[in-house]
Amino acid sequence: MRRALLITAFCTVPFSTMAQIVGPCDDAIADIRNVDWSQPSRTFANGAVRVVQLDTAEPAAAAVHLAVLLPHPDEPFQACRVVSAAPGTGFLALSLDRASATYDPARGLTLMVPGLSYDGESGMPLLLPVTVNQSTGEVSIP
Repeated sequence: MRRALLITAFCTVPFSTMAQIVGPCDDAIADIRNVDWSQPSRTFANGAVRVVQLDTAEPAAAAVHLAVLLPHPDEPFQACRVVSAAPGTGFLALSLDRASATYDPARGLTLMVPGLSYDGESGMPLLLPVTVNQSTGEVSIP
């Protein structure tokens, strides 16, 4: 149902320009129990960057978040960031299988993840841009 709504919305409505935030993976949103196992994770940059869809179940219309794992610049383990619509609020849906990436040496890897935001009444298509700079370990919304 969510996928059908997502595909229909992409074909009929312009993309939303909703603001997004990037936060650490140290709260309940990034809990392993919230990994959406029905959505495969995706890797980019020869496997160095992985995105994982998280589903917190509530609030129902804004429960989907995006975890971004990337090489930590100063440690032997990965860094992790969570992209959300607002503090404690996610998106209605994200489509990792339709995500694309471009690389700019000056900025890093930019992912474009299509999805839906909730405007209080219905789903609005969005294209979520996420820039990953592996050199600095920064994840940002351009």
